[in-house]
Amino acid sequence: VFKQNIRLISEQVLHLQNVARSALDGIQNAYHPGSNPVQTESDIATLKQNLEMLSELMRQTGVGALPVLSIENPPPTEEQIMSDVTKSVEVLYARLQRNQESAGVVAKLM
Repeated sequence: VFKQNIRLISEQVLHLQNVARSALDGIQNAYHPGSNPVQTESDIATLKQNLEMLSELMRQTGVGALPVLSIENPPPTEEQIMSDVTKSVEVLYARLQRNQESAGVVAKLM
């Protein structure tokens, strides 16, 4: 049942993305000839309604407590996560060292 709920939520998210793209296209092309503001307004209203429905569905099924991952992009592996964390820590450490060195130079000048 839970897998079915996740599949249903994923389908709803994909549909929601399509409606959001359509609304965004309408907004971006609002001043171009041939654009239809009524259609854009309808897309925005549909988007709001679908967001509410998705939110309620996620609340009812319990899927709302989980992150919604794209089916197209698999979650990162543990090795990828560790690599990203290591790089982030190294960048932060290098920044901290530069700040300390700069503070030392300023202290010597005073």
